Order: sequence, then C-alpha cells, then structure tokens
Amino acid sequence: MSFCQRMKDDWRQAKFDSYLLIGLIFSIPFSTSLSSILSFLIFISWLLHADFRNDWNQFKSNRLVVASFLFLGLHVIGLLWTSDLMHGLMVLKKAWKFFMIPIFMLYVRKEHINYYIGSLILAMTISILISYGIWLEMIPPINRATINNPVPFGTHITYNVLLTVAVYLLARNLLFDMWTSVIQQGLYLLVLALMVVNMFITGGRSGQVMFFAAIGVLCFQYFGGQFFKAGAATIAVTLSILVVAYSFSGLFQQRLLEAISKRHISTQERIAYAKGGLKILYSHPLIGVGTGDLPAELKKFQPHQSPEFYGGNPHNMYVMAMVQFGSLGLASLLYIFYVQICHALGTQHVTLRQVGVAFPLLFLVVNFGESYLSVHATSLLFAVFSSFLYKDL
Repeated sequence: MSFCQRMKDDWRQAKFDSYLLIGLIFSIPFSTSLSSILSFLIFISWLLHADFRNDWNQFKSNRLVVASFLFLGLHVIGLLWTSDLMHGLMVLKKAWKFFMIPIFMLYVRKEHINYYIGSLILAMTISILISYGIWLEMIPPINRATINNPVPFGTHITYNVLLTVAVYLLARNLLFDMWTSVIQQGLYLLVLALMVVNMFITGGRSGQVMFFAAIGVLCFQYFGGQFFKAGAATIAVTLSILVVAYSFSGLFQQRLLEAISKRHISTQERIAYAKGGLKILYSHPLIGVGTGDLPAELKKFQPHQSPEFYGGNPHNMYVMAMVQFGSLGLASLLYIFYVQICHALGTQHVTLRQVGVAFPLLFLVVNFGESYLSVHATSLLFAVFSSFLYKDL
C-alpha cells in the first residue's frame, strides 16, 4: 500500500470515528449500554489502527491528558494501601472514562465541533418532549418515570445535569452566534423555554443548582468585564425563575423546603458525609484511606436516622477524592479543572473558549451535590466533551 493510500485510509477511519463520537454523545442521555458499546468500539478502532509512538507523543503533550492520567493513576496506586481490594477494583472500573479522554481526542475533528454540541442538544430535546408527554399523561410512563417526576431515561440525579449542559449550549448559541433565519432562532427560543420549564417539573436538585450557576456564567460572558451589570443580571434572572418555579412547581417547592430544613434523608446524609470526610482527611491528610476503603470509613459517621445508609458514594466528588486519596486526590481533581480553564482561556476559537470555561465551572459547582465524575452518564459526557474542548486543534 502506498503512503498516499495509507494516509487516505487513516483520514477516512478518523472521520468515521468522529461520527462515532457524535453518536456517542447523542446516546449518553438515553442508554448506559449503548454509550458503553460505542465507547468500546472507539477503543477497539484505536487498537486496530493505532500508531502507538505517535499517539503517545500526542498524549504527553496535552496537559489535560496528563492531569487525567494523574488522577486515574491515583486510583491504581491507591489499591496498594486499601484493605477492601474488591471494592477498590470496582471503583477503578468506573474510572475508565478518564483513560478514554486521550483516545477520544485522537478522533476529534474541528469541522465537527457543532455536531458534537448539537447532538447533545438534539438528544435532550427528544428527552424533554417525551418527558412532557408523560407529565401531560399523553403517553404512559416509561422506565422509572412518574407523572410527578417525568424523567424518561436514567434518573433525576443525572437528567437535570445533562439538561443544564444542553440549556447552556443552546442559550450560548442564541446569545453569541450569528443567526440568518428568524424562524430558526424562534424555534431555538421555544426549545430553550421548554427545557427551562422541564428543569423544574423534574426533581434533580443538584442539576437545578447547576442551572442557576449556568445563568451566572452566561451573564458574565455576555457582559464581559462589566461585573456590576453581569452580577445584577444574574441576580434578577435567578430570582425571577426561582419565584416562578416555586409558585408553579409543587415538586420544586417540596424539594427546596426539604433541602432548606434538612429534613430529607439525602440532605442529612450529605451533611454527615461532608463532616466525616473532613475528619478522615484530618486523620489521613496526604494519601487518604485508599481506593476501596471509602464505604467502611464513611460508615463510621452514619447518621442514626438513616438505617439504609451506604457510604460507597458520598454524593460529593470532593469528599470522595479526599477520603480515597487525601490532599493529593483533592489537588489532582482540582488540577483537572484548572488545566481545562487555562486551556480554554488560551484558545482563539470563540465557541471553544466560552464553552471550555463554562464546562469546568459548572462541574465544579455540581460536584458538591453528587460524585458526578464517577456516575456513568455525567462522567462519560465529561470525558467526551473534554476531548474536543481541550484538544489543540
């Protein structure tokens, strides 16, 4: 085979894998199995066509890849001082998305950036339409959805996070991109309004907090260096949506009051996890308790009101990192977000710069409410979006 023919075949394969990435992003809100299969196909394609020396050179030259490997490496090394090796291996198994970031990066194509973004918006548009169908009793509930909490796919824990990312992307497009069609712009405004309303007829509180953070990010991006205007706009829009949502959504009102009064069992557990995590960090400040000992250690701080308490997931990514790997783990996790923001600020591509800054900021916020970088849908979305937002294109 000639050199030119080989280059042509490699280009076709890279383009095909880029389409797989588009399909992967589209599948994340709908199916854990399908998104895992598509990720596996991309991995197999890399193994079959890899130029390992050249790929390694690309990997080590990207700061985000290095940061991801550092965090993933702690999961491996942390098995050495864990007493529960089986649980440690289960935790390590969940961390495979960090390994896939550089492999996804190899197949990212600059001309497909809008497709990567658009595939998530389209997937969540379909999701909310089904959600409204359940809510309005036009279609029967599917999976674990109910009329009072119409989340058609996955759970409310991840649904509103994915929805918030879609809301931010759609709102950013409307605010900053040039539009030639009034009809198209009107359609996007309608979809955005439907997404925002859907945010408050479902019960994902962490995603709702992330949504209000997204409003702040959009306001500050829109007004640039005018901090007073950006702050005033953030407060005005946030309060307006809060008042309307509280007045018209019984589910939002109920879950907000539960969170404020600390009556809900999940709120009590989160407080117990946070306090317990800080005490464990004080006892094991540098390297934590290891990859697998988090459940046993956090169970020592079980709230008496919670006989069903399970410490395998502290519902806080920062607590998880510092219990497992101490200050090293927390610093390694925060370093990932730092690298992402620095890379985004240095790019000249407007979309990549704006989305690249917003993405880690939103995940920084939402990770206080759940360990979202260990939950399948959100951690896979984090990996795939990182692959095109922070690649040197």
